[in-house]
Amino acid sequence: MRREIRIKPQRNIFKEMGIDNIEITEIIFSERNKKMDMLCVVSTPHDLIGLDKAYENLKKKFGSEVDIDFKVSYLCKEISKEDFLMIVEKVIEKLKKTNAISKSFLYLYRVSVGDKSVNIELKNEMAVETLYSSNVNGKIESLLEDYGVRGFKVNFKSGDFDAEVKI
Repeated sequence: MRREIRIKPQRNIFKEMGIDNIEITEIIFSERNKKMDMLCVVSTPHDLIGLDKAYENLKKKFGSEVDIDFKVSYLCKEISKEDFLMIVEKVIEKLKKTNAISKSFLYLYRVSVGDKSVNIELKNEMAVETLYSSNVNGKIESLLEDYGVRGFKVNFKSGDFDAEVKI
């Protein structure tokens, strides 16, 4: 029995959904864990918004039985710092939807980018320790790879958020 089915989709599979600038190159379906990985090429990080629309359409079609993930690469190889930060925000928001610990401890944070590192400043040391012990940094690194950003380490550190908290 085959555990994985690889499909070469029609060239413009998302055109009928009104999504441009995203081309699906391969669909990998794992029968065992009901997971669908869609390998796609996106023009620029700004076109990632189309993946949200595609995800919603696919979820309507397949329901909650199938776990759908996108593995992204970009036509434009240079990603600006603003685009990179947008991708990090997208990853954190996605993780907060599926991971209760992330939702609890990533409600107040600041992101900065170093050389091959993403630094996430959190409210306190307890948040830092909890996210490390739950391997949330590894989950974020894995999601960043899915969004076409490879080789970055995620670091958590405690910061001062008094100015953000005061109203």
